Amino acid sequence: MKITNLLAEVGESIVINKGRSLLTILGIVIGIAAVTTIMGLGEGMDAKIASEVSKLGSTNVTVESRNGPTTQELEELQNPGHKAPEGAPENQKSKSVLVEPTLTEEDLAAIKDINQELVTGVSPLVATIAKIQSGTGATIAVQGVSESYGYIREYEFMFGNFFTRKDVTEKNLVTVLGHSLANDVFGDVNPVGKQINLSGTDYRVVGVLAETEPSQFDNPNVVAFVPHTVVVDKNGTSKNYGSIIVKAVDEASVEQVKTHVEEILLAKHGYANTDEADFTIKSSAEVLSSITGLTDLFRKVLMISAAVSLLVGGIGIMNIMLVSVTERTREIGLRKAVGAKTRHIMMQFLTEAIVLTIIGGILGIALGFIMASGLTKALDLDIVPSISVETIVVTAGISIGVGLLFGTYPAYKAAKLDPIDALRYE
Repeated sequence: MKITNLLAEVGESIVINKGRSLLTILGIVIGIAAVTTIMGLGEGMDAKIASEVSKLGSTNVTVESRNGPTTQELEELQNPGHKAPEGAPENQKSKSVLVEPTLTEEDLAAIKDINQELVTGVSPLVATIAKIQSGTGATIAVQGVSESYGYIREYEFMFGNFFTRKDVTEKNLVTVLGHSLANDVFGDVNPVGKQINLSGTDYRVVGVLAETEPSQFDNPNVVAFVPHTVVVDKNGTSKNYGSIIVKAVDEASVEQVKTHVEEILLAKHGYANTDEADFTIKSSAEVLSSITGLTDLFRKVLMISAAVSLLVGGIGIMNIMLVSVTERTREIGLRKAVGAKTRHIMMQFLTEAIVLTIIGGILGIALGFIMASGLTKALDLDIVPSISVETIVVTAGISIGVGLLFGTYPAYKAAKLDPIDALRYE
């Protein structure tokens, strides 16, 4: 039997039995729509997470003290009951034991001595808070960093530049303001050269960051950056650093840099491995991997639910196709009587099942994308659903697989009917 004749017969059968065909397609549409929605939201979430992590710098390695005081704790020490100010890094908002941070000036110096062909920037990060004494009077997040921090984070500037190495070594009272913070305090005026009073100390503004899209990890728009030497000098609770950020020359060098930093700090702190150490080391890729690992687990759970929907849809196809075989028993007998072979009958019913599932798959993909887009808007999710070629190929394969799996038995049953008994069937 020619493929064109076979498809023509299948098409005619589908059109004649519209109600049955519609019910068959509906079960597949629901299952495929569920799969497409989950995959579309998952890919959109992966892209969002990758974008958020990339804002931290794809070539950055971050060393963190396990025991440093958090921004939330610093705020509670000075203003009991208050929350940490906006812009504080997320990893410094959670509760931890308030003890001395473990990263020292000696650690920083040793890391800076790593081959400059591998490392292009190093900066400590000391998070604290300060109250603006004029203007808004708000409490803001302050980050003590080195002159390399702007380069490490790849910040762009609206006015001025980052402070210099001289400012750090001489402990000059200078600051770089986030875009929103500068607007709140100085309005639209260029504030470079002007003074801002933070917790009773006047700082000269040397730069203002261009507006930066906030990430889930921090928001530089509302932060004041000052030399880390100034923060450490004024910090009454600790002289050490909460974290140190190291920028590798390129992505290929990240693991090598991470290994060098790990070896240096393990030797200095007297630990055999990082599991026991009083510090942690992570690259941006590892941060991304740990987060996507959680989202993958969540996605798998949802995919199991979608698989159940497809199973139900497949069973529906088999039931409806079996009913179709029963209704068309005399037709099958007549075909066999005029010379149709067993494989022809089986191929016709199997093709009909596959065509119906492909139609259901196409409609399911379209419905899934609409559902994914609708869910992101309804739940106010900050992600863009993405339907990739991979998603389309996978869902198309699932559709054809369901048609083959659940259409085979009805097709086999139809093909094995005895033509004489079939012609006698009422």
